[in-house]
Amino acid sequence: MDTITGIPAHPLFVHIPVVLLPLGAILAIVMLIKQQWFDRYKWMLLGVVGVGALGAILAASSGEALQESVESGGESAGLEAHAEAGEMARTLGIVFFVVVVAWIVVPMLLKRRAASKGAADAGMPTWFRPVIAVLVLACAAGSVFTVIDAGHSGAKQVWNEEGDGEGGDEGGAPALVPAADQVIVVSAAAG
Repeated sequence: MDTITGIPAHPLFVHIPVVLLPLGAILAIVMLIKQQWFDRYKWMLLGVVGVGALGAILAASSGEALQESVESGGESAGLEAHAEAGEMARTLGIVFFVVVVAWIVVPMLLKRRAASKGAADAGMPTWFRPVIAVLVLACAAGSVFTVIDAGHSGAKQVWNEEGDGEGGDEGGAPALVPAADQVIVVSAAAG
């Protein structure tokens, strides 16, 4: 999917992981602290991180398509750095999702197994909670960092911070206000 109604899809898709993966990281950290909230909101966390990871996949694939369609004399180092950061953000978004799935599903499976054996204890290993906490924290931090890195390098490419004048004003910013000869004034006659 290269475009959506004629607009490149990449700038639209990048906002999904930019919003949802950090939100999922915050939710996961809070739920590590408040177990009652984890029990109540674990499916919401799974949905937020899952859609965020899916958004990272869509953003990376649409970014690759956009990169191929960009006609430039050669591959710029900044564009290549952004592409690599996007691939890392996609990968860590998926890993974060897998860790959240394990955090939710493993205890459920262990409880179900213990119940089928008639054991009163759920059979949760004592090492599971600290290990999953470290994994969740590491993956949450990693996904947030890589999303920020990819977003920053992409913004540098769009806003052209090198200031070569291409694609924006003298400071390198995109031209957000059209030139005076491009402005069309529409007025309504007073009735």
